[in-house]
Amino acid sequence: VAHVASQCQIDPNTETLRLGDAGHEGGNDYELLREGLSLSCERVSVDLATCWNFGASGSNQVDVTSTYLRGLSRHGSAFRLLPAALFGP
Repeated sequence: VAHVASQCQIDPNTETLRLGDAGHEGGNDYELLREGLSLSCERVSVDLATCWNFGASGSNQVDVTSTYLRGLSRHGSAFRLLPAALFGP
């Protein structure tokens, strides 16, 4: 993440969205999802400041990830994650 952010000249904690499935301590995505803007499609961290899962209860990882990606909307040179995509209108 730091390398890509450096190459793109963006802030890795506020301008990079990180996606993974195992953000809990000991999970294979823990280091990736423990800081910055991070979403999990399955297990989350106990830290309430990062690594959230907004997937519908009972959804599988593919469905949750697809929901996140469909929820991205281009705004100029950036993207935003639209709340309506996650929570409905």
